[in-house]
Amino acid sequence: MTVRIPHLALVPLMVGLLMLGSCGGDEGTDSSSASRSASSSTASTEAPAGTGTDAIDVCSMVPDATVEKALSEAATATPEAADPLFSCRWDGEGSDVNQLTVSVMVSSDADAARALFESSNAEPESEIMGLGDAAVYSETFGLEVLTGRYSVSVDNSGPTEKQSDLEIAKVVMAALPD
Repeated sequence: MTVRIPHLALVPLMVGLLMLGSCGGDEGTDSSSASRSASSSTASTEAPAGTGTDAIDVCSMVPDATVEKALSEAATATPEAADPLFSCRWDGEGSDVNQLTVSVMVSSDADAARALFESSNAEPESEIMGLGDAAVYSETFGLEVLTGRYSVSVDNSGPTEKQSDLEIAKVVMAALPD
């Protein structure tokens, strides 16, 4: 079985690498103020400047019954957030490889969201008409949907993967803030 990673899941890695590269060895830095700054940024529920959105609780957007239907078993949710990417991963209780991942990328506006969506979906396997502002599906990365300033990614390893991805994307889109 192949484990897949949604396109948007790579964004936190890229952001982390950029932040790591910008960390210098400034010897005049007060370590207590640096640790206060680090803890306040991780405790914040505010999205990055310009997005104007509080943190999105993706796990609460998808009902347990919907997850269980998609995976054909009960699952345990694990929230993951690295502003401006908010995600939830559900792991099937009977199998280590049975997973559902839903991610929401928040952009500052619809134009920025479209630019990100288009750059990460340059060669989609299939376009889905009538879902959000644009939507694509690939066997490798699952479903990606652009809706306003949000990009929603849904991927699962359940028996009805494509249909489940579509149903879950609609549920998440309906729950997004304006």
